[in-house]
Amino acid sequence: MSEWTIKKALEWTEGYLADKGDENPRLSAQWLLSEACGLSRTQLFINFDRPLSEDERGVLRGYVRRRGAGEPLQYITGEVAFRHITVKVRPGVLIPRPDTEVLVQTVVHELDSGADCRVLDLCAGSGCIGLAVASQVLRSRVLLGEWEDRKSVV
Repeated sequence: MSEWTIKKALEWTEGYLADKGDENPRLSAQWLLSEACGLSRTQLFINFDRPLSEDERGVLRGYVRRRGAGEPLQYITGEVAFRHITVKVRPGVLIPRPDTEVLVQTVVHELDSGADCRVLDLCAGSGCIGLAVASQVLRSRVLLGEWEDRKSVV
């Protein structure tokens, strides 16, 4: 069997995901391989000839199987970029959408008066709204709450 290099793995994964109906199989292949190998997407391209270890191949196989079955890329990698931060996500936690970015932009604009403010983000899930506000409105105090904690917040 020939050696699986980064380039060969990217090409195969892209083709497989395209056959499974992935909306952007090239990007998905890059993200999955990047995660499996512990490399940035840029590092993938400058290391095309690097062979994958058996462990990396095993991890990639699992990721590709999950993505091919339709699991969101963000649940597989465990994180998503949101505004100026990266947040952790897992199944059961909503993945931030463009509408959520608009909501945060509106909140940040309204709170950008320079005054101290408090923000309560209940049922936070990933916490992306509260965390994004806290990272952009320096004089804010943000409290995140989970659904399980609802009795203690009320």
